[in-house]
Amino acid sequence: KKDVDGTLNSDAILTNALAITDIITINNNSIGNIDIGLIEASVFDLSLDKSVTKITVQTHKETKAYEFDNSKFAKVDIHSKELEGAGVYMEYKITVANKGEVAGYAKTIVDYIPEGTIFNPNLNPGWYEGPDGLIYSKALENEIINPGEGKSIKLVLFKQMTEENTGIVSNSAEIAETFNEEGIEDIDSVPGNGLDNEDDLGTADIVISVETGGTFISGAVFVVFVIVALVGVYIFKKNVLERVRRW
Repeated sequence: KKDVDGTLNSDAILTNALAITDIITINNNSIGNIDIGLIEASVFDLSLDKSVTKITVQTHKETKAYEFDNSKFAKVDIHSKELEGAGVYMEYKITVANKGEVAGYAKTIVDYIPEGTIFNPNLNPGWYEGPDGLIYSKALENEIINPGEGKSIKLVLFKQMTEENTGIVSNSAEIAETFNEEGIEDIDSVPGNGLDNEDDLGTADIVISVETGGTFISGAVFVVFVIVALVGVYIFKKNVLERVRRW
């Protein structure tokens, strides 16, 4: 309010993203009409999504690359005769999106590397292994993500195959540290807490299975069965017709 005595009205100032008043002196009385600098809180919300983009299978016979369109689930088959000693390179895309109203930063991303997979820093610029055995990236720490935008990074993991370690490779990544100029906490996630019901953690699954040629065998058996069945039907019809003629 204008033209109010300075002892009754205290103007607010904005500093370091905090709204504060100037000095208020209270001496055996009460003070009213104070501008405490309230502002409407904005929403800060960063989410993380993880997907599979490529799988490369190396065997003693050949190298095959399989491309995927940002899939949450991917599958490759390795022939049983080529399984022992084969190597599988799994390439992931990790995208941090801003679903809120405040621009911010994903200062650190953590990947909960699955047991049995190998992290090679030479294949992953910007990633490093922490003392806890997990792997971290600060590639986006200085990349501002505005509302409606997304920023992506890549991760490649390796798995040395044996006859005993086929199956599902489930890999999760999470935003471990965030920052925004207004000092607002994420509205629906706590960074780095490992909870999969929050949108700052994403998971992608890869199935590595054994190809035994069973599909071909089953198909051949089916064809034989159909042929036998048709021959049986033909003989049955022929016998029936013969009996009808005699009758």
